[in-house]
Amino acid sequence: MYKIKNKSIFFLKSRFKSIAKRKKSHNERLIKWKINQGVKRALYQKLREPEDHPAPKIFSLIQNPEGVLKYFREIGDVLSRRKSILLNLEDIEVLTSDAIAFLIAIIKDRRFNRGVKIEGLPPRNLKLFKMLASSGFYKFVKSKMSALEKSDHILLHTVTRNKVENRLAKQAAAQAVYHTFGDKRKFRPVYEILIECMANTNNHADTIYQGRYDWWLFVYNDEESKVSKFTFLDLGVGVFNSIPVKKFKDLVTLKDLAAKLGLLQNIYLVDDLFNGRISSRTGLGERGQGFPLIYEHSKNDLLQNFYLVSNDVYTNLKTGDKKDLENLLPGTLLTWELHPEKYIENETN
Repeated sequence: MYKIKNKSIFFLKSRFKSIAKRKKSHNERLIKWKINQGVKRALYQKLREPEDHPAPKIFSLIQNPEGVLKYFREIGDVLSRRKSILLNLEDIEVLTSDAIAFLIAIIKDRRFNRGVKIEGLPPRNLKLFKMLASSGFYKFVKSKMSALEKSDHILLHTVTRNKVENRLAKQAAAQAVYHTFGDKRKFRPVYEILIECMANTNNHADTIYQGRYDWWLFVYNDEESKVSKFTFLDLGVGVFNSIPVKKFKDLVTLKDLAAKLGLLQNIYLVDDLFNGRISSRTGLGERGQGFPLIYEHSKNDLLQNFYLVSNDVYTNLKTGDKKDLENLLPGTLLTWELHPEKYIENETN
């Protein structure tokens, strides 16, 4: 009886040891699993956290084209990897209206954002923050910030089948003229420039978007200086990749032979563009006059700081200065200012 009892105790002890061993093994596996899950969650959380990208201090396409375009190229590379980003504008020291227009247009463009979440931090500088908020920027993005209700600026995005939107062009021109000069006089150059910009948009569109006019217009009316600052932007293929320019390159000339050999840079086509030697995609003589007319109006004394940025070309229409860009602008941007000072000088002379 004693032996049987000892044997039973032995088996019970063995069983308890086996259970304890299995329990220990289970607990160890559970701990490892929890650690792995924690690591996975941490990694997942880290992947979900937006990658912080501080903007260049001079946030202006006109004053710092290479810096701003490089910034957006790097952001585009991150978005192409499906990684969310943080557009950090906290430390910028200069902000211009052309950069605001480009910022909102590029982050709203599906080809750029790829459906990936983009977050942002506004400027710490109060003056720059007010400029951004009053521009209408926050009407186009999801944000806890709200646009300032009282604003004389115009920021709009238009996708239309119409070649031009006369009503919008008249409204923008009239509002700017009234802001700058304080009266309702007509100033044809601004209106005609806007019409030509709208009409040219289709020439700069991707092949699949031909017949569709997709553009952004921003008119910033500076309250202190009374200067009206215009930015017209389309994110198509750009002037120098458009069909009219490609057709021009195919002409049998020494210049085009150089183009076919890859020796002709786009910067050498600027004069041809402004002088009307580059025709429209239709080949009709009356078309393709958009840029010559824009160039003609750019010489008006009332219009200052007139620039064209497209593809790898940066041009000052007022001075004729132009330069190659290392970082490309994916589209066409025209910006100019309507100044009251020149108008006053002309009145007194």
